[in-house]
Amino acid sequence: MPELLNTIRSSLVLWKTTDSTIKTKTNILKAFALSKLTYYSYVENFKEEELNQINKLVEWFLSAPNNKNASGFQVINLMRTKRARYPLKVGGWNIWNIELRQLAQKLWIINQFILALETKQTNSSHHKSWEYQIQKNKFTSRYLKENLDEWNKIRIKKAIFNNNLTSIKNENGQPLSLAEWYTTIQDQNPTIPKTEFQSSLNLIHSKDLKNLSAKDHNNFKDPKILLTSTIKLRKTTANYYCIPESSLPNIISFDQFI
Repeated sequence: MPELLNTIRSSLVLWKTTDSTIKTKTNILKAFALSKLTYYSYVENFKEEELNQINKLVEWFLSAPNNKNASGFQVINLMRTKRARYPLKVGGWNIWNIELRQLAQKLWIINQFILALETKQTNSSHHKSWEYQIQKNKFTSRYLKENLDEWNKIRIKKAIFNNNLTSIKNENGQPLSLAEWYTTIQDQNPTIPKTEFQSSLNLIHSKDLKNLSAKDHNNFKDPKILLTSTIKLRKTTANYYCIPESSLPNIISFDQFI
């Protein structure tokens, strides 16, 4: 693992010499770093210490200045790793959760094996061994047993209750891709990303928004200034509470500006 991380860090150093947006950096990370790491973890899971090293690598690439040296300075995180994993639309950076990505890769492997059972293409020795273990319901492979159980959990959550062992497919009738497995696992555990302070607050009610808007009405007599202020208020409120702007009530009437 240390050798692999050093190799990845060396390749990422080249990208640190140019200015890039956060979105560009996340795409670079996925393509040149995290994808390589998950490939090497398709059997074993990363240890906690290894996960910490990976997270530090991500923090360095996203938050550190454009410095070729990967160590020797204090990295000031622009965003905590947990929050950075959320999609851009809810205030995150869309960075992979390595633990979930590992699970997605294992479930993809299990699903591909079950597809081979469906199509009677279990030609490899380990596929034939897995097939025998499933038929006899006697598992000698801990990898197969644990990941088959996780695969079944997803199957149940998707309300697939047929008795036949069939691969999980997408809307187009194709077996789920690795990316689709990752999205599926994320969707099974929906959460709203918040800071600790935001989590300590209850979601604001419509009347609170109206009261807040009323203060702006009193402060601004110019309709154009009032309109601009109210639009900013909606965006700021939605971003702060990590909720879609469309879910906020209409706190002013646009008829008054006509």
